Amino acid sequence: MEQSPSKIKRDILLFAGLCGISVNACLYSLTVDWVPLSMFPLFTLLLSAYCGYQSYSRTPNANGTTTVTAVVFICGLLGYSAYSRAIHPELGSNFVMLLLVMVLMGWVCFRTGIVSVNPPKKTH
Repeated sequence: MEQSPSKIKRDILLFAGLCGISVNACLYSLTVDWVPLSMFPLFTLLLSAYCGYQSYSRTPNANGTTTVTAVVFICGLLGYSAYSRAIHPELGSNFVMLLLVMVLMGWVCFRTGIVSVNPPKKTH
């Protein structure tokens, strides 16, 4: 039986998103000429991975935390790629990436309890 979706800790999701963004920023700074080389994405990656690991290992996690964390990491990867393609249109279209990020983040919002299917009960 699954626990309540609101039991998923949001700080783990924040660190996973930051890791996804910084991994893609590191790769873009090494491979794309238009993105300047900087050490800040590497520092962000190291710090967010360390803090995310500490948060993940110190507290008990709800069922499905690993899946939601992986989806948020992928959203960070795709989100930075879409942002880079919006800034530099020479890299290609960002339509598919934006569509995937929107669908995946909708699923994450549903899974974490931010959005619910059942309307709130009215009290009279």
